[in-house]
Amino acid sequence: MNRGVLLHTADMTIMYITANAPLLMFSKIANILSIISFLMVSSMSVFAYMAVKYMQSPEFERTLKNKLMGSLENKLSDVMKSNLPDVTGPSIQLPEPIKVNQFGNTKN
Repeated sequence: MNRGVLLHTADMTIMYITANAPLLMFSKIANILSIISFLMVSSMSVFAYMAVKYMQSPEFERTLKNKLMGSLENKLSDVMKSNLPDVTGPSIQLPEPIKVNQFGNTKN
């Protein structure tokens, strides 16, 4: 190769890199941000999947019931004792349903 061609090629490469340095830097920054974004989205997806699976488990249901019922028993114990009657009256008889024969007439 001719020495002039090599110098010309080297000069052109340096000029290209110098002219496009901001674009190359932006490209690197964009690539890094896209990798970080992918890692964040994938970790949030895994966390959401695990949270839904845990909420559907019987263990979560049991824990939630125990927490709610425990707090309700503590709060309502005084209220329930003072408002509940000791003795109740006789039961109320429900009215009998109207009987219909096979022809659609009501029986007396």
